[in-house]
Amino acid sequence: MEFQLLIMNSSIQNHASLFSRINPFIFPSMNRPAFLLLLLTTLWASACTEVIELDLNDTSPRVVIEAVLAADEGHISVRISRSGSYTNPGTYPFVTGAEVLLSDDNGNEWLLPETAAGHYTLSSLPAGSASQYTLIIRAEDQSFLAVSAVPKALPVDSVTFLFSSGPQAGNTYQPVFYFDNPEGMKPYIQAAGSRQAFPEDISLYLPGPNAMTASSLVLPQVRMEKGDPWVFDLRFVTQDTYQTLSDLADITGQSLGPASTAPSNPDSPWTGDALGYFQVYASTRVAATAE
Repeated sequence: MEFQLLIMNSSIQNHASLFSRINPFIFPSMNRPAFLLLLLTTLWASACTEVIELDLNDTSPRVVIEAVLAADEGHISVRISRSGSYTNPGTYPFVTGAEVLLSDDNGNEWLLPETAAGHYTLSSLPAGSASQYTLIIRAEDQSFLAVSAVPKALPVDSVTFLFSSGPQAGNTYQPVFYFDNPEGMKPYIQAAGSRQAFPEDISLYLPGPNAMTASSLVLPQVRMEKGDPWVFDLRFVTQDTYQTLSDLADITGQSLGPASTAPSNPDSPWTGDALGYFQVYASTRVAATAE
């Protein structure tokens, strides 16, 4: 791609005839040499221009793999695309015809069918039977591999709602979940919530690191009415996956607060220089009503 830069050319001598018409008393506090120096500077800034052509080469697009496996539900969804280019922003072509092979630590293997362009899904996995999954993708003469452990989901002991109200936000509640966690395991969680009346209208929450402890999870404030039943799906992920999701939140402007770092390219679990993530989660579902 070519860009044009405008470069100043100091052909000031073309304006020399103007000097004889200048009245130095326009700036009474400035002597004639200083005034002439100011005039030279002004004329230089308004001088002729010339065009220089620069070549800008696009970085080669990289494969982007977004894989999510719900271990308790036996469902996996994989989306494969290519990163955009500088000359064609906002365009992310899907990678079709890929071979997507999933295996677990029990020796089972599954080949994922392509259900839509660049989308590969399977919903017949044995739920909760594995402790580790490996995903291998072969596409366009390249191979990519990622491995993820299956995290442990913590049972929820109880839920409370902290109420607040304001002229702009209206009535909001902050859900607080308390865990039964005798081992004191530090959880890493992505949460989904929806009203029971509108289960398809799901909101995703990625709590900041300070909102998660071994005994509780505090979600951001949720706009809801008293007595309105909600369903929350607490998705327990590995620490590496949580960090990748946190980095993506920073890049997209959904910062998790002061504990977040400056935006940068997230670390990828994929070999072969691919971008993306392999999110394996175990979930705990909680139905609760703000009282």
